[in-house]
Amino acid sequence: MLLHGDFHRGNVLASVRASWLAIDPCPLTGGAEFDVADLTADLLDDYIGQSAAPARLRTALSALRQAIPHLNRQRVLHWMLAKRVSLALNSVAATGNGDWDLAFARLLLNLLGA
Repeated sequence: MLLHGDFHRGNVLASVRASWLAIDPCPLTGGAEFDVADLTADLLDDYIGQSAAPARLRTALSALRQAIPHLNRQRVLHWMLAKRVSLALNSVAATGNGDWDLAFARLLLNLLGA
């Protein structure tokens, strides 16, 4: 399927012609889980490092699964993990610190049972 490629809250606007409009795409093809992983991670940014993070992630995934019935929860978590590790490596290279992204990756590993 055609994907947005950079789907997060900052790229979704209120619109007159529809209730919302996605902007600034980086189009590519793949499974829906790729874009959903970006949006889910963006929704959790404020909770990483807090005890509420695992419950928030489960709630977000349940809501998304109801909205998109064919969504594969494990694939969403795996895409989130892959992207978070990539971001951690980029952060370490740029600033010498990838702690936040690594904390997010640990949360995902725990939920995956790894």
